[in-house]
Amino acid sequence: MNVSRTNLLISSMYVPQIYQKARALGFQNIWVNFALLLSRDESVFRFREFRTTSYQEKLDALIERMEDEPSREYFRIMKATARTGKAVPEISRLYCAEPQYFLHALVPHLSGLSFFDAGAFIGDTLMESAQLGIRWKAAYAFEADQANFERCKAWAAGQRSFPVTVEHMALWDCEAKLSMNSDRFNAFVTQGESADMVDATSIDVYCADRTVDFVKMDIEGAEQHAIAGGWKTFERDRPVFAISIYHSLQDVVEVPQMMMERMSDYHWFVRHHAVNYCEVILYGIPDERWRAWGLREEEFSLRP
Repeated sequence: MNVSRTNLLISSMYVPQIYQKARALGFQNIWVNFALLLSRDESVFRFREFRTTSYQEKLDALIERMEDEPSREYFRIMKATARTGKAVPEISRLYCAEPQYFLHALVPHLSGLSFFDAGAFIGDTLMESAQLGIRWKAAYAFEADQANFERCKAWAAGQRSFPVTVEHMALWDCEAKLSMNSDRFNAFVTQGESADMVDATSIDVYCADRTVDFVKMDIEGAEQHAIAGGWKTFERDRPVFAISIYHSLQDVVEVPQMMMERMSDYHWFVRHHAVNYCEVILYGIPDERWRAWGLREEEFSLRP
């Protein structure tokens, strides 16, 4: 096949990554079906259900509270989406090409810290941190799905970059038994009984005798429960945060609200690592680390 004369149509949210690889393989005629991506988002996120004054007021409050323009622009676009009940193409202009969870300005300061990976999947975030040269003092990886846990554990056992403890557990606001569910490529937990149950613990219980310096959280909509179970640890250790807020439109406003109200002396900002409505991360850096690391707001600007 002559790839230089082949038309390639991309309809995945991973447009930039696929585009770069396709170009490296020699594809020249590359097209993106962005309208299809937006229509999928309208189906998944049910934007029309959030055309309420109260929801838009919550977004207005976040627009006022955010420190940087890219974060304010994200919530403005979410307000336009809530106002119309439709996906808007402007969401794509917020794409941040920096590594998700490990922004360039943070990477030089992370080696020697302890890493809490909530939603480890197959170890992909841990793998990326190793590729970036980060050498954690210790890493604790939580994955509730059995198959993903096995793959993550196998990777951890075969690498020597840093010590990793892999736990086949979910994270919740208390110790519990939760139901495992699957939706296409995503596995998530809910309360209730099912044929597939998994043990859950809280961050406070697990970290009673462990220190956590960096918390990454991407657990398919269980973020608010896990956060509620970690306040003692967060206030004691004051970690850096990278928390997913895109799994529901409730999370878009409620996760930033709860984090910013409880952990007020932090620098909070949002970065958007996809061209559609997915992969939106709330980053939080405590004032003392911000100053000690010599960070500046301009280091966190969006990159083309």
